[in-house]
Amino acid sequence: DGAPYSEVDCYVRALHLDISLAVAWSNLGNHGGGKVAGKHYTSKECYQKALDADPHDANSWYNLGVEGGGEVSGHSYDKKACYLRSLHFDHNYTNAWYNLGIVGGGEVDGQHYSGKLCFARAIHLDPSYVHAWFQLGLNGGGEVDGHFHNETACYTRALHLDNNYANAWYNLGLAGGGEVDGRRFTEKKCYVRALEVDPKNSPAWNNLGVLGGGKVDGKLYSEVECFTHALHLHINDAKAWGNLGSVGGGKVSGKVYSASKCHLNAQKILAGTKLDDEDFAMHASDAYLKLLHHAVTSESIRHTLTRFVRAEANRTETKQALEAESPDTENPQVRGVIETLLITAQSQHCQGKHKMSSASYYGALCAVYKAQQHNQSPSRRLLTLTSLPKKMREQYEKDLEKPCSRADPRDE
Repeated sequence: DGAPYSEVDCYVRALHLDISLAVAWSNLGNHGGGKVAGKHYTSKECYQKALDADPHDANSWYNLGVEGGGEVSGHSYDKKACYLRSLHFDHNYTNAWYNLGIVGGGEVDGQHYSGKLCFARAIHLDPSYVHAWFQLGLNGGGEVDGHFHNETACYTRALHLDNNYANAWYNLGLAGGGEVDGRRFTEKKCYVRALEVDPKNSPAWNNLGVLGGGKVDGKLYSEVECFTHALHLHINDAKAWGNLGSVGGGKVSGKVYSASKCHLNAQKILAGTKLDDEDFAMHASDAYLKLLHHAVTSESIRHTLTRFVRAEANRTETKQALEAESPDTENPQVRGVIETLLITAQSQHCQGKHKMSSASYYGALCAVYKAQQHNQSPSRRLLTLTSLPKKMREQYEKDLEKPCSRADPRDE
């Protein structure tokens, strides 16, 4: 009749002539699905029909995995199983290796591949696979074709391939910076570049604030402005609230928050509680004091910190809190309360509101810094810290005047 046929129309027409044509089902799925013989098929259903017709179709197995997996010929396959089936039929399927890495790796033809090895395999097949370089860096770096690339090298390689990869700039900053295309970028400059590419990168705003602020797209932002920008983008960012409190508070979404209110917001977010201000302070105080009773062996340090927590939470009675019962230090709520109180203690000490000796506040406050580096319960962390060498203690004490909570690495 002279009417033009779209790609979808052509695949539907092909299936009208041969309902078992696997390649037509697969291509129809790639175009979002369509109506065949009076029935509408989604992309996922198209890939399932393609695999019913040809169970050796590596491309349809891969695409079914992207859709989250599904049932084929009476058997259920999750996304990982789909990628494994795809690689069984095509060992050089680059995207399948990458996606298998994203879901943690798996066994391909009798050999186990970790996520890191999957990304390395994808890069071996396509050295310009920018996302695979980024993911290899996110996993600490690895060996590709006999050459080891550390975390920094992976991010710089990704940025060589795509200079506007915001998360690669951000994570390169976390790694301390590096050289991209012959130019050296400091940690701060990496966060600036990440924000120039993606101004909505909340963790980059937080970390730029930790480093004292900086100039983004020609405009200078103070540390307070960096933290408030981060919170404008992500109001439930506990680290940004804690850091804003550490520099005296500020205005977020038109409302002014004092330092104590910022820390309280951070405490609530970390603890996952909806307690009101007074009840939350009492709860946090009790949990922290009980922990100190078991974790800090020095009576003088315990006494000093007890007085601080009592004052911070407006408590006049601590006898019950100091009973022998130990809190569950593996409970995320308890850990969150404890670590945020330590951040609050840092701020209070630096502002001169609670005078402590260096040895006293060191024993508790350094746990904040170590919290991101060791997967230990707070009690074990405190016991470890109190035995650190003097030089290490002094180095931590030098850092106590500035916010300490950098945001975490970003994946894609």
